Amino acid sequence: MKKNIDIKEPCSENWEQMAPTQKGAFCDKCALEVYDFSNKSGDEIRDILKLNLGGLCGRLKPSQLSELNDDFTAWNMNSKRSFQSALVFSLIVAFGMTLFGCEEDEDVQIKEIQAIGLTFMDDGKAVSDSMNPDNLEVNLIKKVSNPIILENFEDVGIYEDQIMGTMVMDVDNEPVQDVETPITLELAEQPMMAGGIGYSSDYANYLEEIPTQFIEVETEIKFQAFAFPNPAKERTTLKIILPEETKVQVKLFDIGGQFIRDISSKKLPKGESNFPIDLIGLRAGTYILSVITSENNESVKFIKR
Repeated sequence: MKKNIDIKEPCSENWEQMAPTQKGAFCDKCALEVYDFSNKSGDEIRDILKLNLGGLCGRLKPSQLSELNDDFTAWNMNSKRSFQSALVFSLIVAFGMTLFGCEEDEDVQIKEIQAIGLTFMDDGKAVSDSMNPDNLEVNLIKKVSNPIILENFEDVGIYEDQIMGTMVMDVDNEPVQDVETPITLELAEQPMMAGGIGYSSDYANYLEEIPTQFIEVETEIKFQAFAFPNPAKERTTLKIILPEETKVQVKLFDIGGQFIRDISSKKLPKGESNFPIDLIGLRAGTYILSVITSENNESVKFIKR
């Protein structure tokens, strides 16, 4: 099955060692912020992607990628059905107006066209209805006993012989088979994927067409300060994120508290500001960047190799 959105080349960097940010974490290797989507819904992920159509790096579960692809497929199918139904309906109207008042055999022809049109419309409804979980022909009732751990529920067939004790119900809520020892199917904890999220042109068009859910609500910006890369050799960069415009003092010290030099002392705008810091001439070791505002006092440690 074609993946319209995917991470083609997963990142091998250790997430736990990245500097945390408001959106996720900062990757020193790529000098990019990585969005943490692991606890976000499909709607929230799509909203963020919609704001970053040029591309971004993200961290999420394989099941979330599958859900994003499945949602697109369902939307695409329903959109085509709706267009097809509208087209056939317009043809019915056009033929009906053109052939009105003609001979009886042409009246029969009109009815045949209308019948075909209604079939297309019913098919569209059938496709839509089939997506409703309440209309599934078989529902698996999971019970807490003898759990089988699956990577995903598509692997159920692998354990077919072991699932004989699982209760299966039909649409009338009647058991399809007798049960003696109910078992449970549980999803294993999924490994996270991180990297550049790529998508097809069709998926980009989809993002532009679907309604937004959350991006209209501005999230609160929190004060943050961190250095990257860290460790560094000749240069590092101090990133400061401010919830509002304010004066910021930045000073460089060695690990013993000895003052080395001033980095900045000026008013900075709300949002992100970057300060490249030249490390040439400094001995290898640990250093501290003191970041002071009217409401915050942060000490940012970094290592000079």
